[in-house]
Amino acid sequence: MTENIVFEPIGMASSLIWMLIGLGVMLILMGYSWSKKYNILMMLGGFGTLIMLGSVFFTWLSLEKTIDVQVTATSIQSMHGTIDFDNINKVYIEEAVQSEGKDKGEKPKDRLLIVEPIKGNSLIALPEQTFDIDSIKKVIDTRYKAWKEK
Repeated sequence: MTENIVFEPIGMASSLIWMLIGLGVMLILMGYSWSKKYNILMMLGGFGTLIMLGSVFFTWLSLEKTIDVQVTATSIQSMHGTIDFDNINKVYIEEAVQSEGKDKGEKPKDRLLIVEPIKGNSLIALPEQTFDIDSIKKVIDTRYKAWKEK
């Protein structure tokens, strides 16, 4: 019996830490401007604090909704649901090229791991910015091949 392999989101907790540090700096700026009666600094600090509070809240909310991807011997489980191996149509990595780029040469690409089911409409789409999709695809391919041979 094979054990479950769990893939956790990458790089999201560090962005939350940096936002909390920025929020602390904004609050210190507001406190300093309050004591010195600098109205423009108080206003800018207040706006910056509101923006940072919103960023921290929505990053935390995104972290709470993003759960681990688990590949078992017979299925794939993610935040989008569970797809059994007998219901998988295909698994592939899609590169979506964005229409606008910084330069005229290389355009930015978004890579997604797509797991399409045969029936149902709940496909699994995992972004490269959040998960190590190359490792996940390799594990899915290995597990699917072993499941198919049984």
